[in-house]
Amino acid sequence: MSVEAYGQELILDLHECGKATMEVDIQDFCEELAGLVDMQAEDFHIWASEPDEEKDPRTFGISAIQFIVTSDIRVHVLPLLQGGTVYLNLFSCKPFDADIATKFIEGWFQAKECRRQIVERI
Repeated sequence: MSVEAYGQELILDLHECGKATMEVDIQDFCEELAGLVDMQAEDFHIWASEPDEEKDPRTFGISAIQFIVTSDIRVHVLPLLQGGTVYLNLFSCKPFDADIATKFIEGWFQAKECRRQIVERI
């Protein structure tokens, strides 16, 4: 039995990111990315560490989710981890160009290193 793909998920691990800071405008980034891959942005939610409370590099940072009509964009910015780290997932049942998205994301965060996976969802 052949199963048709439902969608794809782009998974990026970005390191040594010049823009992986607590001041980064994640909502602006998510809206730009959604537009670039021709997705309609919906609700946006963000959580940020309090600067005085948390200094563990693995948990200090920003987490955000941008819901899109066809699924979501999830971003975790960890400024104290490995010179500034960003973990990102873009999942959609609507086809998108993962190469264009990757190039934009790497450039936006000024990443020196990027590990990429593309998962076909069925």
